[in-house]
Amino acid sequence: MNEEDINEEKEIDKEEETNRNVYILSIEGSKIYDNIYRNEENKEVKKDYIGMLPYSLQLIKLYKQGLKTKKHGNKIISNDIINVKFRQKIRSAEDIIEYTNKKD
Repeated sequence: MNEEDINEEKEIDKEEETNRNVYILSIEGSKIYDNIYRNEENKEVKKDYIGMLPYSLQLIKLYKQGLKTKKHGNKIISNDIINVKFRQKIRSAEDIIEYTNKKD
C-alpha cells in the first residue's frame, strides 16, 4: 500500500464500520530504529496494514474512545493503533561494513 493509495482513502459511515474487522499498521522495530537514527536517505517506513483487530467488545470500546478509521478498497484501516514486531536485530555499523566488503 503506497502513500498515494492511503491519501485516496474514503471516510466511511459509522454503521458500515461498526460490524467489521479493522486492519492496523504492522512495522518491524529495526526499521523504526533505522529510520530514526540512521535516516536511510530520508526513506519512510513501509506501511503494511497486515495486523487486524477483530470485531469485538474491545473494538467497540475503541470506537467509543475515538478510534479513527478509513476505508481503503474493501478494508477498514486505522493509523491510531500500531503493531511493532521485533523479529530482526539491528546490525551495528561494523557488521554492515563487513557485510558490504564481503560482497565486493
